[in-house]
Amino acid sequence: MIESPKKLFKSTIGRILILRILVFSGLITLFISIYQIYDDYTHEIASIEREVNQIKSAYQSALAHSLWNFNTNQIKQIIRGLANFPSITFIEITDTSGDFQFSAGSRQSNILIFDFPLIFSSEYSKKQKVGSIYIQSSRKPVLDKIRNRVLIIIFSQGIKTFIVSIFIILLIKVSITDHLHDISESLATFKTADLNSFQKDNQFKLIHLSKKNQEDEIDIVVKKMNTFLTELYKSTAEVHSLNFNLERLVDLKTKELKTALLQNENLIRVLIHDIGNPLSGIIFSIDRITRQYSLKEPIQGSKLKLAQESCDKILEIINFVKDIKSLESGKKQLTLTKMDLFPIIESIKENFHHQLRNKKLELKTSYSKKPFFVMAERISLSNSVLSNLISNAIKFSHFGSIITIECFSLDDKAFVAVKNLNAEIPSEILKDLFDFHKATTIKGLAGEEGTGFGLPIVKMFAQHNNGDITVTSTQNETIFTLSLQLAPSE
Repeated sequence: MIESPKKLFKSTIGRILILRILVFSGLITLFISIYQIYDDYTHEIASIEREVNQIKSAYQSALAHSLWNFNTNQIKQIIRGLANFPSITFIEITDTSGDFQFSAGSRQSNILIFDFPLIFSSEYSKKQKVGSIYIQSSRKPVLDKIRNRVLIIIFSQGIKTFIVSIFIILLIKVSITDHLHDISESLATFKTADLNSFQKDNQFKLIHLSKKNQEDEIDIVVKKMNTFLTELYKSTAEVHSLNFNLERLVDLKTKELKTALLQNENLIRVLIHDIGNPLSGIIFSIDRITRQYSLKEPIQGSKLKLAQESCDKILEIINFVKDIKSLESGKKQLTLTKMDLFPIIESIKENFHHQLRNKKLELKTSYSKKPFFVMAERISLSNSVLSNLISNAIKFSHFGSIITIECFSLDDKAFVAVKNLNAEIPSEILKDLFDFHKATTIKGLAGEEGTGFGLPIVKMFAQHNNGDITVTSTQNETIFTLSLQLAPSE
């Protein structure tokens, strides 16, 4: 118990509680004391008034009779006796004419004044006023008495309030704050490392109080906190176990993906190599046959030419796949050269002659009056960018509609806008149109199949040509706009 007061005044809660209890108890004591002091004061004043009324009852008749008979000795004897009363400080008797005055005591300040007439009556005369008696009573003894009582009340009530407050605080400390301190110390030793160690030794620290379990509010709170900590430890162990399993699963899947990617790359290399070598032999043989033998029928020459062109196209695709792999791995960069854009577009128009005729489409071009040159790599720009854009416009154009290609320049940029009509691209597809990893495959308006890789390839090769591609699509039209770097003027 000696150590408790020291800890009590160190405690913030203890200081706040004792301050509030003292202030509250002091106010209550003050109000009660004021009422008690006022009651004592009124009681003392009433006691003086009763004493004066007793004097009036006892001596009024005798004084009136003495004054009627001019018995001055008796009057003086009576007022001297009355002046000896503790509450009387001054007394004076005066006749009605004011000729006779008899007094005793001394006049003072802060007094109570009592004044009543002296009435004489007898069997032979009517009642008549023969004079008056004037009495002064000082409040000083009353106030001194009240002052002493105030000091006693304040001192006694203050000591009582302080002792009771300390006792209440000690009770609160022993019953509550000491246990809260135990709880805080237990929680202070809690570390996140304990959560990790739980799954290893299956043990954890709970809150323990230095008292017997009485099932009071403190015990209920501690029980709930221990239940929470237990669930927290168990949940953390489950999360660690789940994370461990997920990490193993992610590592396993990552290895599987790397293996599958490596296998796909190897398969692509094998296919490119195994197709390229025989294809080169076929191209060489066709060229040799064409050179060494004269073909009698023209149709034979056209068939051989078609076969040779097809083989050249397959070889071009193989080289294109090689270029994509090289660009993706960073092993190769496109060599950009100065070139005229208009002849490239006209050449591509010829390549799509049959597709345009099959859907009865009209392809219009709009060039600026002055030719302009761009910095680009010819094959990728022609085959991978512009051809894909025109092919996509044909695929999503209605029979008999118009496709327009507009070329213009702005500042140091050249722009090619490919527009087809009345085929809005859905908004949920539009945002992922150039993403290799999102499924955006849509059948054409005539049922044409697609792979979904055309526009991502356009985006990739446009960027490798120091350009970019954007798209806007409304209910009336869809426009793909390719931007390229203008070649510096010589």
